[in-house]
Amino acid sequence: MLFPYLARRAERAQAFYRLSRDTPDLLVHRWAQYQSDVPSLSPEEIAKIEAMATQIVVSFATSFPVRAVLLQGHADYDHLKTGAAREEFELDISGRRARAVRDELRQRIDRHARSAHEATMAYMLYWQLQGFGSKRRVHTMPKSEQQRAQNRRVEVFLARGARPRAHTPVMTCPHGGTVTRGPFATGQPSVHHGWLVVHCPYQGPGEAPSPCVTVRWLPNGPSLVIDPDTVGLCLNSHGISQGKVVIA
Repeated sequence: MLFPYLARRAERAQAFYRLSRDTPDLLVHRWAQYQSDVPSLSPEEIAKIEAMATQIVVSFATSFPVRAVLLQGHADYDHLKTGAAREEFELDISGRRARAVRDELRQRIDRHARSAHEATMAYMLYWQLQGFGSKRRVHTMPKSEQQRAQNRRVEVFLARGARPRAHTPVMTCPHGGTVTRGPFATGQPSVHHGWLVVHCPYQGPGEAPSPCVTVRWLPNGPSLVIDPDTVGLCLNSHGISQGKVVIA
């Protein structure tokens, strides 16, 4: 399916709902160990995630690159627990499985995204995680460890969208200056990176120019990773806010 470019929150919710009705692009269901605290991925599943990361980065050069990733985690029925304790455990472990695959996939996408365009497209990816516990088991009455392992899985869905125009800046200050992070920054964009504003033309009151020069990000909840919903304040050389970062 096609995912809208720079979708608003309501549009994203609708698009992810439609995406969840598609066939998964990847199934991760072999875990090296079944532990309640650490759901570790096996080498075979990591290889599959690596192949998907390569596929996503390669798509960035096409007319319809991957724009969104949905990960749904699932669990097997735990016979050692009962009632609310069982449901809570299954929801927790299914959610952590989805996060484990998301984190592994993100790291490998960042590793493969070498050009400025690829890094920008990786940053603009939309992500959604869902944990369903044991409500959507493949085998409702598993008869072997292999069938139980298939219930303990993560389904990954990819959505594509129209490629943005190459000359369109990703982020700007209110006056049109380009917002960029420090030249040595790596990995997912974070509030800790040294964000700069270049080529801001703003002239403040009086004769002295007062362009935007830096950005201070307001973390969106506990996560320090910057996403399209994170608010950034553009500051002049005196540290005075001159407006919010604009995503073009």
